[in-house]
Amino acid sequence: MAGLKIAVVGRKTAASLKQWGLTPDFIPPNYIADELVSHFPETTWEGLRCLFPRVESGGRDVLVQELSAKGVDVGEVPAYQSQCPETVEPHILQALQQREIDIITFASSKTVAYFWQLLQKTLCLKSMKIGWRF
Repeated sequence: MAGLKIAVVGRKTAASLKQWGLTPDFIPPNYIADELVSHFPETTWEGLRCLFPRVESGGRDVLVQELSAKGVDVGEVPAYQSQCPETVEPHILQALQQREIDIITFASSKTVAYFWQLLQKTLCLKSMKIGWRF
């Protein structure tokens, strides 16, 4: 995860991320997804690759739409429904392992918990605290 920027929408999501030994690089001043793009400290958007773990269905699309409109390649990954999915899509896992992701964005504490749970299960890891690297 070295060199990967992590953005979260609020304090609860940041706290969930910290349980995995990671600190977000950015939290918007108002804890709604719409604020993430308008206050994000990135100056060059075009060509960035963003991973967006999210609810499988029914979630808001405003963050994906706004990032895409700025030229960001957004990869949406279903991270939960009412439970954690069984697997990570192979192309997403490969992109993470080959450092093809520039930013990972979490919009809820559930996505943090389920995303790390899913990676642990997929990669057969016991601990993914800070210092863990692909």
